[in-house]
Amino acid sequence: MDQLSGALPVSDTTYVSFSVDAENYAIGVGVVTEIIRFNPEGLTEVPELPRFMRGVLNLRGKVFPVMDLRLRFGLDPIPYSDRMVVLVVSVGDQTTGLIVDAVSEVIRITPKEIEPAPLWKRADATGLVRGMGKRSDGSVSILLDVAKLVCDYKGEVPAGPADGGMEQS
Repeated sequence: MDQLSGALPVSDTTYVSFSVDAENYAIGVGVVTEIIRFNPEGLTEVPELPRFMRGVLNLRGKVFPVMDLRLRFGLDPIPYSDRMVVLVVSVGDQTTGLIVDAVSEVIRITPKEIEPAPLWKRADATGLVRGMGKRSDGSVSILLDVAKLVCDYKGEVPAGPADGGMEQS
């Protein structure tokens, strides 16, 4: 796994923007410790995990779980590609890798540019969306609550095939 970025500036208005299934998401840069290229051969599968937890990675001696956000969001699996990356995030003492389709850029979104999370939540929604960030180009980034994303599995997506339907390319 190759590191794609070094230290990032930390600010309450700075976010790492990334895509999953052509949707634009963002998480606060303060929780991102690094961004690495995803190599599915580096994953060690662990039994009895939710299907969106793909296993663990050993990165420079630190072993941590890896979550496929596509599966976490209940989307159909796709074959892994060399464009996919892992956002390594730390919340408290929990380090987790998030497999995403691609990282776009580091962006600034001020509190004035954030709309509340939509009110159309389903009864089983987990509250993963913190808000909607309006960007200067007119697009919207879905701002995720990383703590709920990596630490709260109560809203687990329905189980699929035992292998999660993932093919490796």
